[in-house]
Amino acid sequence: MNRRFRLTRSEDFNQVKRDGKSVSNRFFKVILRPNQASTLRFGFITGKSIGNAVTRNRCKRLMRASIQQISGSLTSGWDVVIIVRQSGGQADFLTTRSALTELFIRAGLLGNKDNDPA
Repeated sequence: MNRRFRLTRSEDFNQVKRDGKSVSNRFFKVILRPNQASTLRFGFITGKSIGNAVTRNRCKRLMRASIQQISGSLTSGWDVVIIVRQSGGQADFLTTRSALTELFIRAGLLGNKDNDPA
């Protein structure tokens, strides 16, 4: 995933967490908020309860790879923060991709392009 499609500033994370709409399952919590750009930007939060640095980084790599596979179908113009829950730290690639796909469908980012998540 290209760096320009990532949230990097803490102010951006805080705005999404404060003003965004959230959906969750047992692996992840997805918070989304419309942005002024026509791009889709992602930020990832993996707390220390997930495991050591190796586990947290592996989890972020799996999420980026999953999003990269389905990004062509996602609606643009949103900032998305994905928070990993404790069971998400042990998830493999297929579980990660299916859990994120389910959440994006429920949030309205995946599927019908005319669907407005707000």
